[in-house]
Amino acid sequence: MFWGGFWWSRKRRATKWDDLEKHIEISFEDSYLWVKKKISYTRKKKVDWIVSEQCQNCKWSWRISQQSQTMFWTFQTQVACPECWWLWEIYKKDWKKLENWWFVDVKEIIELDIPAWIKNWSYLKYSEKGNEWIWTLPSWDLFVKILVKDSTKYQRKEDDLYVNAEISLFDLVLWWEVEVPHPEWKMKVKVPKWTQIWQKIRVTWKWFGEKWLFKKKWDMIVNLQVSIPKRLTKDQEKLWKDLQKIS
Repeated sequence: MFWGGFWWSRKRRATKWDDLEKHIEISFEDSYLWVKKKISYTRKKKVDWIVSEQCQNCKWSWRISQQSQTMFWTFQTQVACPECWWLWEIYKKDWKKLENWWFVDVKEIIELDIPAWIKNWSYLKYSEKGNEWIWTLPSWDLFVKILVKDSTKYQRKEDDLYVNAEISLFDLVLWWEVEVPHPEWKMKVKVPKWTQIWQKIRVTWKWFGEKWLFKKKWDMIVNLQVSIPKRLTKDQEKLWKDLQKIS
């Protein structure tokens, strides 16, 4: 799936040795909305205005000889020069030798466009934002792993949104409305007749994503949490007793 200049994949992650992977944690509400977040990270970039000198350790041969001796034999092997590491040259800037060829660690800031309805452990791919590579080869990629925090109000199952909503016993009995929290706004949901305490209210075609076939939104499931009053007035007690007599 393509989103505004980067790839969004649930399984795709950094696989190459110079790809970078960064993690960011967002709230459940942010995972519902399309949000922007800034992150800082460090990547290796090529140094400008460097001076190259012949490696005096290997004399342009990029390798050196090493000897190892046993009781009966002497072995000689060729290994990469530890000074230039296959490049034959030493690179300097301001008369100081550069480690790791001609790369330095540079701190950068990037603004993420986190798409709406993104799932936990999804990856955002930013091409050529990873470590730079030698000569004119393109840079590696940056992968940002999205971690969605747990919420006390909401829960996501597939693309259905589960919401906890508190309702009074009176409203439940009288089939009134319940105020339901939502990542964007508070909404009121009508309590169907004969709803029991353990039952859930399903509001169809809301609120996470779209079904690929019919382009209809998934459902919102309201978990009713009945609030029992700790005290009743005498008038309220009388009303309840009258209701019991009627029932």
